[in-house]
Amino acid sequence: MIAQLLHRSQSLADAISRTAGGGAAAVLFAAAMALLPGMARAQSDLAITLTQTTPNPALTGEPVRYAATAHNIGSAQSSPVHVRLELPTGFTAAAASGSGFTCTAGSAGASNFFNCTSGVLPSGQSRSLSLSAAAPQTITGDQQTFAVKAAVNPNDLAREQGRTANNAASISTVVAALPDLKPSWAGSSTTAVPGADLMFELTLRNIGDRASGDAVLDVSIPAGQLSFSRFANNQFDGGCGLPNAQGKFTCRTSSVPAGGSRRVQIWGRTNPLLEGGDRLLAQASAKLQISLPTASARRIGVPVTGASLAGLRPLGRSERNDRNNTASLVTTVNPSVDLQVELARSRVFSCNDRRTVELVYRVSNRGSGTTTRTSRLQIGRSGACGANAYLSAGLFSCVCMAWSTPEDHAQNCSFGANNQTCPVGALAAGVTREFTLYVEAVAGQNSVQVQATVDPDNVVPERNEQNNQITTNHAL
Repeated sequence: MIAQLLHRSQSLADAISRTAGGGAAAVLFAAAMALLPGMARAQSDLAITLTQTTPNPALTGEPVRYAATAHNIGSAQSSPVHVRLELPTGFTAAAASGSGFTCTAGSAGASNFFNCTSGVLPSGQSRSLSLSAAAPQTITGDQQTFAVKAAVNPNDLAREQGRTANNAASISTVVAALPDLKPSWAGSSTTAVPGADLMFELTLRNIGDRASGDAVLDVSIPAGQLSFSRFANNQFDGGCGLPNAQGKFTCRTSSVPAGGSRRVQIWGRTNPLLEGGDRLLAQASAKLQISLPTASARRIGVPVTGASLAGLRPLGRSERNDRNNTASLVTTVNPSVDLQVELARSRVFSCNDRRTVELVYRVSNRGSGTTTRTSRLQIGRSGACGANAYLSAGLFSCVCMAWSTPEDHAQNCSFGANNQTCPVGALAAGVTREFTLYVEAVAGQNSVQVQATVDPDNVVPERNEQNNQITTNHAL
């Protein structure tokens, strides 16, 4: 266009020179030349910028997003805008969109691309696109760099009149792999029996896609409820320390490969005084102790410095997901106590002019554990009975007692309107205890019904509660 203007100006000057003399022609030619620079600047100049709006480096498989913006920095309106966005192969779930753009996807060679078209772009105006994808799930090495590219009007560069350096942009996205440590109590028992051996199996898995550095497991087992015995099948090459008084210890390993695991069995014996329903809590928390191995320092224990450290620092973390680093296990104690009440013996006799029933109840623990919680034996009788009575030996005959205080009764029982309650206390396995009750009949009463219940409030967890109550009838 400039050449055409120069040619036309020169022709005009020659014509004027032939008709009006050389002086006037020179003046007109100088004026035309003064206008040419302004006429040359009235052109479009498209440029494009590309930025990554998600963290860089990105982790394998994580979403990545980019923003591409086309600018018209020229002084004239542009031709219709065409933006080409390119992603390397391996990026998946890609999408591109922008206000005023229509995008179509395609692929060529080792890249996937989007062709996005829009209308003309006025001078000084911009128009933006967004590009999103998932980073490659598999990479070469611990981290790999990928080039993401953008170009504006790549097939119409002639219009740019040589100003094409700003028509393309690229950004290097680093995709990194990280370990992901996850402890679990796989294989452990969720139930226990008092006084029996118990095994916890603790497993540390690396579910990430990169080997870990030195890993430490902080472990706690329920001190007081469990007496530690030994470790077995220990795969932690750094070993496990003995539990302290609080049941805490650590296990160490130099590395857990991607997809690999380390395992240890923890054996102990439960406290024989545990009762059914008691809960044993074990916990484990995993953490990395040193920097991760890199391409220049793969051997665990080699300090990570220089370029390798700079390459890791942008990640800001040493694990892919640190929200799964803790695991807990609750083991419930199975009831091992089995309380039973039975009528051991009874007799009917006369006390003065009243018929009296003597009842001897036997409470026993038929289980393998010991009761440590306070339970009681409750004996209720029919309302036809008279006073709350028991016998005390007199000088000449039996004496019918119509009152009761704790010091008057060797078994420390208490009396209510229609029942008698006696504390049972602790009962070891196989131990029995007897309780005696005397019931006085009233005039005209022919029989009495008595019901005995051990642990009526269910304060002692038991494996069998069907034998906790007995009802008997006694003729007078």
